[in-house]
Amino acid sequence: MELLPDAWQASRREPLWCFNPALTRWKDQWLLAYRVVLSDQRRRIAICLLDENLNVVRNSIVPFSDMIRFAKGSNYLARVTSWFADPRIFILGDRAFLYFNSGWHEPMNHQFVVELASGSLAPAGCARELCLREDRQKIEKNWMLFGERLGYAVYSTSPHCILQLDEEDDAFIHFREVDRSPPFELNRLGIAALRGGAPPFRWGENYFSFCHSVAPTSSGTKYETCAYTFSARPPFKPQLGPRKTIQLPRTVAAPKLPKLNPAIHEVTYICGAVLFRDQWHLSYGIDDQLCALAIIPSSNIAGSMASLTG
Repeated sequence: MELLPDAWQASRREPLWCFNPALTRWKDQWLLAYRVVLSDQRRRIAICLLDENLNVVRNSIVPFSDMIRFAKGSNYLARVTSWFADPRIFILGDRAFLYFNSGWHEPMNHQFVVELASGSLAPAGCARELCLREDRQKIEKNWMLFGERLGYAVYSTSPHCILQLDEEDDAFIHFREVDRSPPFELNRLGIAALRGGAPPFRWGENYFSFCHSVAPTSSGTKYETCAYTFSARPPFKPQLGPRKTIQLPRTVAAPKLPKLNPAIHEVTYICGAVLFRDQWHLSYGIDDQLCALAIIPSSNIAGSMASLTG
């Protein structure tokens, strides 16, 4: 398997799941973080570089989750410190941060962020927990960090809820809610909900945000991709809303593997979005089994949205 770190090859037994890749550009290089599940069912995160043709740079693959450390004195459940899901990458100038969560478990899960070391792609320092001053959902998986510092996050897509950094230390980063916009009108699209996806990408005076739609079917839940924009200036109000879903290629047949989530029917799960040379470079997972990349003209994405002001 091209994306499997050498450190995990010895423990590999069929089957193998490798999916939900988060793509970004950092210091004029392509960077990819993704989920790996081996036959022991533990959730892992790996990270690597891609060349300019978006091929894996083989000697760059890092078993990232093996290296994650938590603050001294932290008292998390063993599940929290050994189960690593849903990586996303946030770029802040010359710095890069990877954030992840501890999956779905009682009594509630946790989200963490850790800086990357530029030379090795290993964690630089301990992972810090992302916390909310207000009451939070029991399961948190879709915060989307953005801004010119580690200062803002989209807490929910619809309604569009914005968080701002309130206080931080060596173990925790506390946010508070600062704005909330009404939900998008989704009934006409046959969509039950919109949830997070790729970290927002700034283009001019707006952020482009790619999220995943949730639609119930007789065979289970279907995830597709939608896009919207919001202002790059506080209070970060949405400007364009989804007009239709974005049909990303699913030409690679997924292997016949047991479902990691039996409630899911079909998954196209957007995790990374970069506008580069007037084309959107999108990374996404297929059916909780495969990594996929697509390059789409920016005009195609613009056509999937409509003005919210009429």
